[in-house]
Amino acid sequence: MAKPTNLLSKKEASLETTSPERLIQLAKESEALAKVVAKNPKAPAFLLEELGSSSLTSIRKAVTTNPNTPTSTLLQLGIQFPEALVTNPIFDSLFLQNPNLLADISKLTLKN
Repeated sequence: MAKPTNLLSKKEASLETTSPERLIQLAKESEALAKVVAKNPKAPAFLLEELGSSSLTSIRKAVTTNPNTPTSTLLQLGIQFPEALVTNPIFDSLFLQNPNLLADISKLTLKN
């Protein structure tokens, strides 16, 4: 059974009201918390970029689903997780920002 503090930390990591500073701390506490933070849309972009380089597939995939992930990181992770990329809530608006987005997306991503 999980310790109450772990459950509280997971809850805190998932809340959009948690401060960016606290999300950074939580992401460093454990891989499980890093995964929860990676899904939090209020996680700072620089932290998501860092978590996007994680050795754990589950964390990288979570980063790919986060609408606050920097575009360059999203496109890079899209090679491994194309479904997560296209289901990211920000994906459609990326085309509005960059009409040539398909040219910027890796051919491997498009193939996948």
